[in-house]
Amino acid sequence: MSMTYTRWTRHGEGFSDDEGRDRNDDGAYDSDNDEEEDNGDCYVDDSSSMIDELQKSGNKGPDLPNLEFRQELGGRGVRDIEETVQREFAGWFANHVRQLDNASEDLKSLAAGPDRRVVVYAGCNVKGARFRTLTRDKDLKTQNSGVATKGSFGDADETEYYGVLQEVLELQYGSNKHGDRSVYLFRCDWFDLAGKGSKIKDDGYFKSVNTSILWFKNSPFILASQAETCFYLEDTKFGDPWKVVQKFSHRHVNQTEWLKEDEHKFVGLDFEYTNHRAEDEKKIAVVQLCMRRHVLVFHYAAAAPWDAPAICDFFVEGITFASVDIRGDTRVLWRSWHMQIPREYYVDLQDEYFKYTCHQRAGMATMAARLIDSSYGDMKKKFHHHRHRLWGDFPLPKMNIDYAAIDPWVSYELYRKIVVDRVLDAA
Repeated sequence: MSMTYTRWTRHGEGFSDDEGRDRNDDGAYDSDNDEEEDNGDCYVDDSSSMIDELQKSGNKGPDLPNLEFRQELGGRGVRDIEETVQREFAGWFANHVRQLDNASEDLKSLAAGPDRRVVVYAGCNVKGARFRTLTRDKDLKTQNSGVATKGSFGDADETEYYGVLQEVLELQYGSNKHGDRSVYLFRCDWFDLAGKGSKIKDDGYFKSVNTSILWFKNSPFILASQAETCFYLEDTKFGDPWKVVQKFSHRHVNQTEWLKEDEHKFVGLDFEYTNHRAEDEKKIAVVQLCMRRHVLVFHYAAAAPWDAPAICDFFVEGITFASVDIRGDTRVLWRSWHMQIPREYYVDLQDEYFKYTCHQRAGMATMAARLIDSSYGDMKKKFHHHRHRLWGDFPLPKMNIDYAAIDPWVSYELYRKIVVDRVLDAA
């Protein structure tokens, strides 16, 4: 994480102290950029030619200063290599690139330094993952300021670092033929994982960090593309200021992109409930969704710190949901989130099946055995009833996860066969 403001302030760039606004060297806002004063969140996609050039130039992980420059300093007998790198690397790099015969336009632009203005954001969406600054998070019920990244410091092995996001900065380099050469940085507070009294506690199951002690105060930056989402839960064993780190494997879940793959824009849906004896006390513990070949099992019962806003919003976006006994699910949905799926956007597969068979409403296993594969006939029997009491537990047992993934896929396939392909028309 060896990266500081000197990477660009040595060129005389301005800095913004207000969300999404530019500032000149004299502290006044640039009137020529009034239309850019409210930039909202920034978006970073899967790749960037500028980032590729950073990697090709000999930099790995969050340790950006060039290895070749470090070796040169060592050969010259420089004692304080880190300080010298911070002070002189930008000039050395510019001169180094000028001497290259095959330097690309991106690399030349990078060596020339960024625009004098730095744009600051309070939020950023990176490959589908949402990040917000700690200041912005404080006024919300959700938690999106946690950041994790992997890197090495000095001669140490690669380590995973944990912190919170303080600022998102956009450095704008000379435009290329595509019109943009921006690099996005996260300025973070990083929790000390190795100091006396703050060493990370790891029992093999949970990792707990001391959030009151920081390190890398002079090297707070990483590339936005290097950030991973994480959340901090109350540590009931060690108490405040210790927090348990909860990593979230995002897997680039983007329902909009998934739905683009599907001509009919529908989703297989199922819920599992908390273990309450009274039916009117049950609430949603697990949300299961299927879109084409994508299955999401979301353990909502363990998601209290950030309240799963994306999942909640998803149910009122005008998408068609297909499920078995969805009437019961909608009641629990209202009890859990005070939210309803619009009636025109949900399909009860039992009703659709009944239209063609004129028999009593069949269960999921019966419909799946007839329309998908006979092996699904005993799909419910193989899952012992006592395991239904575990949906609210954390961590969720693997057998429960595997079981939970089946129902939304079956719902999706039943809808496709009954409503889209109309396989029962000829039955």
